[in-house]
Amino acid sequence: MSKFQLFHLPRLVGFATILAFAAGCEPGTEAPGGRPLAGAVADIVVSPSAPRLVVGESVALKATPRDASGRPLAGVKLGWFSNSPTVASVSDDGLVAALATGSAAVTVSGGGQVTVVVVSVVPVALASLEFSAPIPPVSVGAHTTLTVIARDAAGRPISGRPVSWSSAAPGLASISPEGRVTGLAPGET
Repeated sequence: MSKFQLFHLPRLVGFATILAFAAGCEPGTEAPGGRPLAGAVADIVVSPSAPRLVVGESVALKATPRDASGRPLAGVKLGWFSNSPTVASVSDDGLVAALATGSAAVTVSGGGQVTVVVVSVVPVALASLEFSAPIPPVSVGAHTTLTVIARDAAGRPISGRPVSWSSAAPGLASISPEGRVTGLAPGET
């Protein structure tokens, strides 16, 4: 049926159809007075409701559209969106991937309803530091630069973590914020 032919239908049917499409709603989801019709989506429950992920992890969000009586509804087409896809991306089926530290609002919509879940992404926990090479002896007045590798609990390297340096014997050796050691006096530390 062409758009021109649509106007030949009774005015009430054409008017209701045009309003439903103009508002972006599915026709027939509300009764007069704004009450949901039987079988219409009243809300969408998402689980987990406030996921906290470590960078690199993922979680499958489960969205359950429900009617006004709280009964689950099958066959409702859902759409997913992340307001910060560089922090947490979301696939068409609700799989959230934690990409960077921060938070993202993940939205699921369907049947004229919208639910927002805030996903928190935290950095990978530091489990250990190890020197990247054996520490050489440093003569008085000489220098060497130390570097460390940060690792998570599984032993994987973690990049981008700041390191603070200090000397256990500041009278024997000093160390700069960049890890440069200077020998000051004979001895071991």
